[in-house]
Amino acid sequence: PAPELYESAKLKSHALKVMNTVGVAVSMLDDVPALLPVLEGLGKKHVDYGVVPAHYEVVGQALLDTLALGLGDAFTPELKAAWAEIYGVVSSTMIKGANKVPAPAYTEHGSYATHSGADLGAIKDSQANAESWYTSPDCMPQSVRSCVSSLMPTKSA
Repeated sequence: PAPELYESAKLKSHALKVMNTVGVAVSMLDDVPALLPVLEGLGKKHVDYGVVPAHYEVVGQALLDTLALGLGDAFTPELKAAWAEIYGVVSSTMIKGANKVPAPAYTEHGSYATHSGADLGAIKDSQANAESWYTSPDCMPQSVRSCVSSLMPTKSA
């Protein structure tokens, strides 16, 4: 992938939005009835971006791997399970919201499903870039690593 991808303002912005959304979900665990409609609305919005349910699993795994990279040994199995659980609530609720929107017409392209008018080349490039970022965490922008650290609770002395 192109090295400039990792410094893309658009990619950094989206990564921070994902992290912030999960952080907001964590902060609203005491008020789940208020949280669920927000997440359903996000799911509806993501339908227009061509997001399908399988994408949520990829993002969830990337989130967990990013946290593991950023926290190292502090990312205990218990902490991983807690983050996986909250992301599961976020993703399943967003998928539920997305399912309330009529699905656009999709075209199969091998392992790719795109909505009408989608740029298949850009989708394949995007997937390759995302896979590279996932498999080469050293390429992850420092701003994303910093964001991960800022979302984690600090250890009490």
